[in-house]
Amino acid sequence: MNIAVFGDGNEEYVARLANDMKKWCMFTMGDQRLDEMGERFVDHQNKFVKYKLDNQKEHFTDDKRPDLNGQFLRDAGRGDWYINGVHFKSGSKADDVAQEFLRAVKTPNGRKVVSTLLNQDFFADVQSIIVKKPMPLADIGRDEEEHIYAIKGGDMFVHKTQAENDEAGEIVGGDTRIEFKLDVSEDGNTAYLTMFVGERPLVASSLDADNPRQIGSVSVAIMSTVDLTKDIPEVTNVTFAQHFTEKVDL
Repeated sequence: MNIAVFGDGNEEYVARLANDMKKWCMFTMGDQRLDEMGERFVDHQNKFVKYKLDNQKEHFTDDKRPDLNGQFLRDAGRGDWYINGVHFKSGSKADDVAQEFLRAVKTPNGRKVVSTLLNQDFFADVQSIIVKKPMPLADIGRDEEEHIYAIKGGDMFVHKTQAENDEAGEIVGGDTRIEFKLDVSEDGNTAYLTMFVGERPLVASSLDADNPRQIGSVSVAIMSTVDLTKDIPEVTNVTFAQHFTEKVDL
């Protein structure tokens, strides 16, 4: 309907997009259809952490807070943060977020692992599914790429298949809302890391206000469970949730 009203889409493109949209699903954390995807993420995140810890001089650069990953510190003032129920609105002082984080995670290695995962890097794998692009593996020390969206369950996420000469752009764009959440169990043994991203699906890349291409909204969340009892904490489970509006905005 959006393309029919505003143009810029041929029959092949419309058919391809419609076929993708039929596969989109709403799902909640723990959906068994994404078990294989979750296992893949557990493996990747643990390799990601190991690579960062093996190269700490590059990724832990704050002399005053040597246990905090640099990307975490850069993202601490971006998006909304919830740390054990304490809310920091987007634009809050990064130092305030960091101090609450240090109160929540007690051990040096726990802080290193959790801060390495709880930042925008945390969502990169999911983003590669949504935009259906290969995921580079340089961040785990491998000079190759992986088509993570091809894993079972990948088609359930909002996504758009593009032809080789397709100039219609990615499926998401415009305003993006980000939330980071950290919950540590009362005994301090387990951390639950959640990242929530809200975006606007696009039928084409144009964001011209007079020529809209947005089709509703989508929110995607990913949650990792981290075992803090180990000397080097490990990710033990990853699960996902997705919700999108069924109404098409014109």
